[in-house]
Amino acid sequence: MNENDLSEYRKTIDKIDAKIGKLVKERIEIVKDVGKLKANLDISVKDKKRINKVYKNFAENSGLNLDDAEKIYSALIKYCINTEKEIKNKGKIQNL
Repeated sequence: MNENDLSEYRKTIDKIDAKIGKLVKERIEIVKDVGKLKANLDISVKDKKRINKVYKNFAENSGLNLDDAEKIYSALIKYCINTEKEIKNKGKIQNL
């Protein structure tokens, strides 16, 4: 193994990161729509059963164990919950 190998690995990682970034952005856009729907229906933005299912699905589809899946995905889930909260709060302010 040499520095050229390291460079190639890094290029591959960069390509994977770009794909992940696009998918994360797509997920967040959908979460915004979900947040609007939840605000209109006055549904809680945090659903523990759904969160657990998301972690389980992520683990199963990625081949990771559940603990690792939760560690990796928890920041994104928290971000999405906060995004939905912001949307719901904006809806309340606009309806005053």
